[in-house]
Amino acid sequence: MTTLISTRREPVGAEELRLLRERGTVVLDEQRRRPRYFDGRFLAARDLTREQDYFLSRQAALGQMLGAGVASGLQVERGTEAGTVRIAAGFGLTPGGELVALDADLEVRLAEVAESDRLNAAFGLRRRPQTPARSRTGLYVLGLRPVEFTANPVASYPATLAGPRTLQDGDVVEAVAVTLVPWPGEAAGEEGTRRARLAREVFVHGVVPGLPAEVLPLAVLALERGTVRWADPFLVRRELGARQDDLPGLGLAPRALREAHLVQYELHLRDVLDERRRRGLPDGFAASEHFLALPPAGGLPLAAIDATDFSQIFFPPEVEVELSLVPEDEVPALLRDSLVLPPLDLTAGPETFAAAPQLVLVPVERERLRQIATSLVTLTRTARPAAPGRLARQTPVELLRGLSLARPGTTTTPAPGDPVDEAWRAALAGASRLWFVRRRLLSRSLARRATTVRLTLPAQTGPIREAAPAAPVARRRRKS
Repeated sequence: MTTLISTRREPVGAEELRLLRERGTVVLDEQRRRPRYFDGRFLAARDLTREQDYFLSRQAALGQMLGAGVASGLQVERGTEAGTVRIAAGFGLTPGGELVALDADLEVRLAEVAESDRLNAAFGLRRRPQTPARSRTGLYVLGLRPVEFTANPVASYPATLAGPRTLQDGDVVEAVAVTLVPWPGEAAGEEGTRRARLAREVFVHGVVPGLPAEVLPLAVLALERGTVRWADPFLVRRELGARQDDLPGLGLAPRALREAHLVQYELHLRDVLDERRRRGLPDGFAASEHFLALPPAGGLPLAAIDATDFSQIFFPPEVEVELSLVPEDEVPALLRDSLVLPPLDLTAGPETFAAAPQLVLVPVERERLRQIATSLVTLTRTARPAAPGRLARQTPVELLRGLSLARPGTTTTPAPGDPVDEAWRAALAGASRLWFVRRRLLSRSLARRATTVRLTLPAQTGPIREAAPAAPVARRRRKS
């Protein structure tokens, strides 16, 4: 049986209230004042309006404690025409704690959507000339804003005997208005890098656009004379309930921000691949060509790994990259665990790249992975950088290996049909897509193992004497 808990507050008498005020142990909140009803009291409209304001204020305070964001739905995508967008049904909470909801999917023409300042002017709050809607160009935040209006006139009886009867609107109707807010501070740079610059500002430097508290942001739109160039929801969209940090006080970015970076990167990568295929460009490219920052986990094109020599072109040459065969059902958990790590700033120097090792996941079905594992010694291998400049990250031992001279008549080319390489090529060919996760640097040993390097010279230069290994010296055990 459910026990109901009374919500009635403990009443405080006048004398006790006076003592509490003198001691400074009571705090009054003027916004939490409501009418007190009793028999024989004359009620006016202002009394009932004040009671409505009281409950609306408490509801808004509760919404602020839950945090701003989308509770469900409200996805934004391009509409059927160039100048339209489609907003899915759903509801969320504004930063001010107000509830906004759409009961059905809505497709709107951006030329008919009022900007934030124009909406204020419609309500008599601000008047400023605006750019014609059909010639809007730049970055805008598409959002939902709660509004209300009066409707349904009813007869109003006179307050005095001689007063006339009038008509007054009898209902207050709550609604949601679609609004456009100009992005505060236009992102500099070319059109192709504007989206990447915004992602770096938001997810790397934590820049939060100064949007009105009464607007729930849903997406960033890049408009050119009223036409949508691209729409990116997760630059500003945040999910409700993921606002706080996983470990408060340790300087971590909020979980909602980290998850939004992953989803935003996935959508941006999909648009980049579609644009490259439309222009006839290959899927393999360096990440710095289209991105300025990478999340700690995400996807990458299959063409980023060359299966002939197992080299990679996606990450900078200074980044240490390894390939790993993993069961495909473990990929979501690996991606989630890597979100606690910081993103990779692609504008940083080689020192930052060298301290950000990456692991490329090759998803394989468990049964097939068990079969492939019979031909392998380990499920990981190094992916060499295919970009020029890889000598900058090689150790002296690796450089000496590359300078060693081979004996006449010998070759260093591996035998064709290596079963290990063939197993890796089969796994890469069967993967539907690849993922990368940032590795923890502390989990890796920084000490390098000693390696013996043998240098050989041609026979005409004279023989090289090799030192014989020293005989082991037996240590005598001291008598106690």
